[in-house]
Amino acid sequence: MRGRGETARLIFAQAGVDYTDHRFGSEEWKEIKGDMPFGQVPVLEVDGTEIAQSTAIGRYLANEFGLAGKNKLEAARADMFVEVIEEARSKYIPWVHVLIGWKQGDKDELFNQIVEAAYKTPAAVFEKYLKQNGTGWIVGDSLTWADLVAAEYFDKGMVYGRPDVLDGFPFVKALTIRVFELPNIKKYLATRPPALF
Repeated sequence: MRGRGETARLIFAQAGVDYTDHRFGSEEWKEIKGDMPFGQVPVLEVDGTEIAQSTAIGRYLANEFGLAGKNKLEAARADMFVEVIEEARSKYIPWVHVLIGWKQGDKDELFNQIVEAAYKTPAAVFEKYLKQNGTGWIVGDSLTWADLVAAEYFDKGMVYGRPDVLDGFPFVKALTIRVFELPNIKKYLATRPPALF
């Protein structure tokens, strides 16, 4: 799965920094789960120190590679928009479990019942602030990790949910396209393995 680790991969890609991407199947996961800090992934290991939780990992990498914002106020606003996505993401877990085959159910019906709102609610927020900001980015006049998180999130809604889920949100669609057209991101996407989600 692209999963919650994809934000870190996008940040590494944009920064042009090599890293080891350890992916695993369900059998290996059973063996290594107990070794993870909170029994979850993603986990980033830096010089022997492990960092768990995707938002903490993303914020660390954004600060390391100049994608946190140009000052503390921009950094706080980038974090604010990341939290909008994180809050929405937590609402679609039952759909993901059906989508990837962990549980039984009608994925399309679930999408219509609970997931569509999990995309349209944050899309409305991003649409408003992208329009207001007027730079094509959600914070300031340059790319931040909030743009990467948003592009990854909204893309999943269109790819795994419904292609029309973002109809009516042209600024959000434009942001997603703009992020995925960045040379380093585009290069990464061209070699990204297929995923269930």
